[in-house]
Amino acid sequence: MFWVWFHVLQFDVSNQTLDPEEDMHNKKDRPLPAGRISLKNALIVRWLLVPACFALSACYSLETVYASMALCLLTYIYDEMGFAKGHWFSRNFVNALGFMSFEVGACLIAGQW
Repeated sequence: MFWVWFHVLQFDVSNQTLDPEEDMHNKKDRPLPAGRISLKNALIVRWLLVPACFALSACYSLETVYASMALCLLTYIYDEMGFAKGHWFSRNFVNALGFMSFEVGACLIAGQW
């Protein structure tokens, strides 16, 4: 469960740093609009979480690292490359691949117990 939570955190921080102004209007309780963290520091945390996700995944298996890498790459494609605001098909396709990466990683870990 911690692996999934940690990867969701990585995705959420990435997502929150894209358009802080939108959250100022819609979700003022989030850390950026509430002023609990600066955009600069949130971006630092966002990029530090990527190798941290890889390191956590390495504690389980090489295949879990691959799932983590796929998820982090898809997060980059979705957020930084603009697929989140793109055409409905490409946005949903990348989203589906991201969910698949989450599920593969979680299943690989659960299968070890």
